[in-house]
Amino acid sequence: MIKQKISKYFQALLMVVVLTALTVLPLTMAPDVAVASPDWDNLVQLKNVETNRYLFSAGNVFPGEPGDEGGWLSSPPVLGSDANYYNRGQWYLEKRGDAYTLKNVETNRYAFSTGDIFTGEPGDEGGWLNIHPIVGADANYYNRAQWYIVKQGDAYRLENKETNRQLFSTGSIFTGEPGDEGGWLDSPVMTGSDANYYNRSLWEISGPGASLLED
Repeated sequence: MIKQKISKYFQALLMVVVLTALTVLPLTMAPDVAVASPDWDNLVQLKNVETNRYLFSAGNVFPGEPGDEGGWLSSPPVLGSDANYYNRGQWYLEKRGDAYTLKNVETNRYAFSTGDIFTGEPGDEGGWLNIHPIVGADANYYNRAQWYIVKQGDAYRLENKETNRQLFSTGSIFTGEPGDEGGWLDSPVMTGSDANYYNRSLWEISGPGASLLED
């Protein structure tokens, strides 16, 4: 008799546990569905055809509203890293009229073209030694965060809407495995060049957002 009572007790207890789990589980799972990023479909990575380096946003994470920093003089650099450390090599691609912006997933900063506006013919400057840094700005000041993306073979060339400069990967060619350099402290800078010297302005663009370029 006692064993039967104990057995019925545990059966009842098990039923309570199961019903509680079925009630609570959907509630605990719901937030994961709700907070899924609405920009996921726009996610891309850019890898340079020549240097094998990723477009990478260095510096602090920007937590404010666009324009809070009041300009780009103190904006951190955009680099060419050997790997996607802490998602700083991932970007949201957004269509804006006839051009696009690239906003970093981790730092919330835009790939931004500094320096003077180039008005000549490609190659007039004779190289890229006079650096016009690409930085991570908090806003699209003067359309310098907007890029024309032009298909060239299996890759893409990005030309800034305001400065007419191409997104260009400087520094050494990376030949190892992602992560071999152990970080980005020595990663070379990105610059805005007047031409596609040695294919350093050509990029492989991958990820869900790459489908935006097929329209």
